[in-house]
Amino acid sequence: MSITSIAKKSARLSLIIGTILFVVANLNVSDLIMIIGLFYVIIAFIVNSIILFILFLHLTIASPHHRPALIKTALLLLFNIPVAILYAWILLALNH
Repeated sequence: MSITSIAKKSARLSLIIGTILFVVANLNVSDLIMIIGLFYVIIAFIVNSIILFILFLHLTIASPHHRPALIKTALLLLFNIPVAILYAWILLALNH
């Protein structure tokens, strides 16, 4: 399995789990789901940061032919950051 396929799966899984937690938090506002969500964000950040670092390492040694795919995959991983910020902003705005 290549690093790009691992990164794509991680990005999709992070987005899906984050969205599920966001929806559940909106339907059932409880401290427990907020704590679970916070721990999830921390774990997802660590895992995706490691994968992103590995992608950048591959980018430095990859042939020019493979670089566009590596860059697109890195951007896909980075897309989760503004989504997580938006979800957090909405949850904080709705709960205060």
